[in-house]
Amino acid sequence: MYSNRKVNLDGDLDRNLTIDPVFASHSSVAGFGLVLSSHEGLIDTVKRIVHQENHWSKFASDLAVALVAASRAGNTDVAQCVVDGGANIDFICGKMGTALEQASFRGHTEIVSLLLERDADHSLFAVGTPLQRASNNGYEQIVKLLLAKGASPNYVPISGTALQQAAGGGYQGIIKDLLDAGADPNLLGEKYGGTAIQRAACEGHANCVRLIAQAGGDPDLIEPGTYAAIYRAIFLKRVESIEALIDAGA
Repeated sequence: MYSNRKVNLDGDLDRNLTIDPVFASHSSVAGFGLVLSSHEGLIDTVKRIVHQENHWSKFASDLAVALVAASRAGNTDVAQCVVDGGANIDFICGKMGTALEQASFRGHTEIVSLLLERDADHSLFAVGTPLQRASNNGYEQIVKLLLAKGASPNYVPISGTALQQAAGGGYQGIIKDLLDAGADPNLLGEKYGGTAIQRAACEGHANCVRLIAQAGGDPDLIEPGTYAAIYRAIFLKRVESIEALIDAGA
């Protein structure tokens, strides 16, 4: 209950990724060579294909899928090439989501910056918003970039708010960034996910409990069907969390 579950539908956080079948299902037979080359970082091949093809209007989705593939794998030069070739940066590629979602999820800061410079829509997603996914995995620089571009810290995707995810992971810097940007410390997200304070307390992140409480987080607030943070902290023997909750008025 209210654990910091890593929502990961497309493999481990690993640069040595194999290409996911979803890319094949969203690209044409003619365009899959571009998609595969983009995922594998074959920049010379990608340049050759993009520059020689004069009819990309017929295969616009292939360019877009190639961008998501490059963003997932962290191939910045390829992403730049495909974007310059006219790829739709806001294309949602099935469970992979957008290029920005994948780059944020996997910590590819340069690609996130590139996409945001091209005004990528940071509210589009398949699993979680780019802000939520970056917060979930502790990528503070990406969180800062997204917030600077106006990403809402109070948007609630399926898997909880950005603050809930950061709290469960113990990412103090991200929690501060989100709170400074106006994150609601008492906003509930996924069912039985718990409040931000509940998540921080149960994972033993006492300093995060204090940060959220100082911003107005209610240590006694519970989601229906869950236990108060202090009860769970006692059960889990999170001594420092218990002390932080008592200091916060629990």
